[in-house]
Amino acid sequence: MARASTMFAAAAFLAACGAGDRDAAPVDSASPSVAVVDSMPPIAVMSGNGVGCFQIGMSVPSASGACPALADTVVQGPEGMMVRELRSGADDGGLVAWIEADTVRRVVVTDLRWRTVDSLGVGTELDALLARPGATAIEGEGRLFVTLPTHCGLSFRLAARRGAAVESIDELVRTVLQRNTLVDQVLVFGCPA
Repeated sequence: MARASTMFAAAAFLAACGAGDRDAAPVDSASPSVAVVDSMPPIAVMSGNGVGCFQIGMSVPSASGACPALADTVVQGPEGMMVRELRSGADDGGLVAWIEADTVRRVVVTDLRWRTVDSLGVGTELDALLARPGATAIEGEGRLFVTLPTHCGLSFRLAARRGAAVESIDELVRTVLQRNTLVDQVLVFGCPA
């Protein structure tokens, strides 16, 4: 029963941080967070070059043929610019691909079930990322991300915000975040060969 409650709490918390709510109020990093439970089965493995039916660099016609229940829309992006999106169906974890020049350039992952081969993804605690050699904090579009050299082409967005530039992981942890702060989104943007 406790595992089911934990899984529901994690899903509810992370649903509030979905891709459609890019301009929501900052998350209070002092509030408790819940980690993804091991019993949640992954949909499939994501990599820096693709996830699900979307592969970085694929054409829109190819994506249309590969992705079930694909919706092609234009929305306002996080910095106010208009962005073309392809949205996969709910059975595929609700992936969102950002399109430039009729090509998939970035995929946004907000579903708990998409994981890397070593189980990182939405719901992973900052502590798990910090345990990896070479973890680097970056800031973009008003949000904090962690990148890992072992996961080229992936950025792990944290469920917290900061207005000033982040100098290092140590500064990030010391001044802003609790180590149990969760990843609320993974960006897949491609790993150069």
